[in-house]
Amino acid sequence: MFFRRKKSVGERGEFLARRYLKRRGWRIVTNNLRIGKDEVDILALSPKGEVLALVEVRTTANCARDPRITVGHEKRRCMLRASRQLGGLATQHRCSLRLDLITVNISTLPPQITHFDEQIPISSN
Repeated sequence: MFFRRKKSVGERGEFLARRYLKRRGWRIVTNNLRIGKDEVDILALSPKGEVLALVEVRTTANCARDPRITVGHEKRRCMLRASRQLGGLATQHRCSLRLDLITVNISTLPPQITHFDEQIPISSN
């Protein structure tokens, strides 16, 4: 007999975030991208191809908790390190690089998905 493993809250949120982006014309380049010790949840190209976004997805099943508060200092540092590694890729494809955040609240039906663009600023240094 075959049993499927139940998806975690985070996996469900990432699936919903990818579907959300695709429905808005974004192209998912890859997901769960490992760059050294860092991980990027979603790497996506905007509908017109002008933005390459490193997307962090934060999911909650608690409607009273804002998932944005879970992006701490260390996660920001990880995303900035990943952006430095991918900067050349964005330049090569003539697009800008951006760090976005998508929050998914799965305690509501339908789930509430919010896309915050440029939520994690990239330093110009």
